[in-house]
Amino acid sequence: MALSPQSNDQVKVVVLSKSFSKDTFETIFKLYHAELLVIAKAYLIVEDAEEIVQNVFIKLWENRKTINVHTDLNGFLIRMTRNACLDHLRKLKRIKTRDRTLVLEQKANYRALADEASFAIIERELSEYISKVIAMLPPKRQVVFVKSRVNGLANKQIAEDLNISVNTVENHLTQAVKHMRSYLQKL
Repeated sequence: MALSPQSNDQVKVVVLSKSFSKDTFETIFKLYHAELLVIAKAYLIVEDAEEIVQNVFIKLWENRKTINVHTDLNGFLIRMTRNACLDHLRKLKRIKTRDRTLVLEQKANYRALADEASFAIIERELSEYISKVIAMLPPKRQVVFVKSRVNGLANKQIAEDLNISVNTVENHLTQAVKHMRSYLQKL
């Protein structure tokens, strides 16, 4: 028998055998869903609690062939639910901490940019860094990039000035932009 309830001083004790059936699962769901939902609601808001309980039953079904509960199924499911709720809360805390850190960084950046002296220093340092990154480009690519991005010339005009094809200009620009992105992302 896949599900065998036993009476033990008014406590529901259920022993699962390996690979229980769909009917057994439905019985377990009916017996424990409401109880697990109450437990999850003690930790989380209603929507999250419902999702956690659903996930507990999904895990139970997906792992039915490997789960071997010899003791109290009620305790087993409560433990699964509680652990899932705590994992969810830890995840929310990490997200909240990361968001708070981001907000603090943005405030610090805003204060630095709002202060004209700080802004001038940041602007000068950024300009120097960009110049160094441009200087790392091969000479021909560097000329194409400066003519396009700094001087604002069209690809056709650059091609005529340098006596190269428009495709070559586009290839140089594509490679230069990749190079610039890779170094500027580090900022």
